Amino acid sequence: MPMTATCHCGSISITAPHLPAYINDCQCGVCHRYGGAWGYYTVDEVSIDRREGASTKKYIWGDRECEFHFCEQCGGVVFWWPTEKGLAKSREMGVNTRMVDPGLLLRVERRWTFVD
Repeated sequence: MPMTATCHCGSISITAPHLPAYINDCQCGVCHRYGGAWGYYTVDEVSIDRREGASTKKYIWGDRECEFHFCEQCGGVVFWWPTEKGLAKSREMGVNTRMVDPGLLLRVERRWTFVD
């Protein structure tokens, strides 16, 4: 079953071919503040669509291996993507499942991680 995540204003949509294996309610310093609940996919599995003229802004921190992308219109955190440095280690990305209809995710396991 495909899954679509959309920011609040609808400018950015991400489509994944299936539900995530689990949802990571990450409690690191940045994800806790963003409310990130990540479903993981390879970068080749998902498609990212932007309305005409829409874009994301990115924030890079810490080990500089991933970029957090926000909708430039509404500010919603929609995904994180590996930087070039991150791609050298993994082709994994995270889709913020808080941007998905919660009814679709009722049966997906939730895990909590606590890291600095």
